[in-house]
Amino acid sequence: MATLFALWYCQHSWRTRCGRAPWAGGEPSLALSDAELVLHDRDQFHVRAGTAWPQVARLSLLPAPASLKLDGEELAGTPDGVFMRYSVPMPAAAVPPVALRKLRAAAAPRNVPVRKNGRAREPNSGDWTQAAVWALDVDASAVTSSQARLAMRYRGDTARLYSGDVLLTDNWFSGYRGDGQMEVGLSYLAGKVPGLLAGGANLTLHILPMRQDTLENIVWVRPSLWPDFEGQDSVCELDGVDVIELGAVTLQVDAQVVV
Repeated sequence: MATLFALWYCQHSWRTRCGRAPWAGGEPSLALSDAELVLHDRDQFHVRAGTAWPQVARLSLLPAPASLKLDGEELAGTPDGVFMRYSVPMPAAAVPPVALRKLRAAAAPRNVPVRKNGRAREPNSGDWTQAAVWALDVDASAVTSSQARLAMRYRGDTARLYSGDVLLTDNWFSGYRGDGQMEVGLSYLAGKVPGLLAGGANLTLHILPMRQDTLENIVWVRPSLWPDFEGQDSVCELDGVDVIELGAVTLQVDAQVVV
């Protein structure tokens, strides 16, 4: 029996229809990859991978084209069940560091009110005046990718990221790291917030403290994802902030199909 595909490296999958492109005869195709995004455009594949990924992305195609080229050089394919697997070199990214400065400590954690439906009520404007505040000093102007994101690892009830007085995003604590963590697209918002990628963006992160009994009685978070309270009744900490840059390459597809 033929193996369909190797699940051990497959993080994402895409089913595409090639339209007028003769590759795959206009029939649906399937791409499997550990890259964050694979886009098909006629006779090209655009592969994007973040800085947290290895410098080689793995890509499996069904059906396989006669050849797949990067900058004119053909990539060697390895049969993998009914797929053809390729190793795609990704460009190294020079990710700028983020310096953190604590501007204000949090006040006592709020008593989370509960709605009639049993759900926790979101914090009001008065609650946010009690939040801890960190300044995030980062100069991302040298980022060459069109996809730069800021990822925040915090422990607390909820968080808000501002550029000056402009709210960029907010987040409820989930405990996720990687997919699902608190992120904001710097490149995406740069057109709406002038200077966002420069060192003078005046980024501040506001975090409200989380009480342990809130998780025990009101808000459900998978116990394995609970924050480390470090023996205290509540927690309000910023563990780190990272710039994630998506490196991008374009692969040229031969119109013929391997049979």
